[in-house]
Amino acid sequence: MTRDGATLPRSRAELFERWAAGYERSVAARSFPFGAHDRVLTTIVESLAIEPGMRILELGAGTGLLTEQLLAAGARVIAVDQSPAMHEQACRRALSATRVVADVTQPGWASALPPVDRVAAAFLLHEFPLAVQRLVVEAAAERLSSSGRIVLGDVGFESAEARALSRQRWGAAWDPTEHYWAGPEVCGAFGGNWSSSYAQLGEHNGVLTLQRGASTPQPGEPRS
Repeated sequence: MTRDGATLPRSRAELFERWAAGYERSVAARSFPFGAHDRVLTTIVESLAIEPGMRILELGAGTGLLTEQLLAAGARVIAVDQSPAMHEQACRRALSATRVVADVTQPGWASALPPVDRVAAAFLLHEFPLAVQRLVVEAAAERLSSSGRIVLGDVGFESAEARALSRQRWGAAWDPTEHYWAGPEVCGAFGGNWSSSYAQLGEHNGVLTLQRGASTPQPGEPRS
């Protein structure tokens, strides 16, 4: 596989297979890049404005930490992840989700999915360059209702300058092959058909909300 963003490197796919058993320990450490992990998940669920029975497409569902909250809010969840090991872990906490093994960077990955009311992702898109992030979102949006919204939580910073300072601070913990947001850059990066808002959560996490043809309310003031 190439490193130009077209697909996950094979080593990256294998990493997630190996990481499945220990992923939640990494999250629980609340260090970079998961400093505001719980707040990110809570903000995603709040920003989705879920009504009971809504169908939500979750990208990069991992071990089901967000899936579990979506189900608790009354959603029907289609949980997509390319790692069978991650799906196996997720089944222990989010059994009622519909599980799809797919690489969201591959053409046509979403074509067989049913229509959905919302799209969500947590800590997925930083794996890809921004151009590929757009392709992933566009593919998911093809399944989205005309009044739907997309809510994405990830590694993000309030500015490019803050991102640069954080890179210096975290040193070896910073993965130079990953692609972390700066709020002013990512707002509007997914095209003119979307209105967007970005909420900073802590030092290095943020939530981006996209909605078609309407002003998207800020899911919360930038928080320190």
